[in-house]
Amino acid sequence: MYCDTATVGNAHLLLPAAGWGEKGGSFISSERRIGVVKRARRAPGQALADFSIFRLIAEYWGCGKMFKGWDSAESVFQILKRLSAGRP
Repeated sequence: MYCDTATVGNAHLLLPAAGWGEKGGSFISSERRIGVVKRARRAPGQALADFSIFRLIAEYWGCGKMFKGWDSAESVFQILKRLSAGRP
């Protein structure tokens, strides 16, 4: 998300990541609660949400089929709901 930090100089790969207000989707908190975040504005330039970056890396590594059902933030949310059913 930031291209001018001290650690960027040590990186071998930089991914154009969107900031928290530039992406929407679902997440699991440290309390194991599933939450939904709505995008406040579009990400600039080539920046992508973590979800999109993760899927592109999976495709590149040849394991994209493992994430076949992960079509959108909504589909991932439905998977999380199903996997966490009956848990506190």
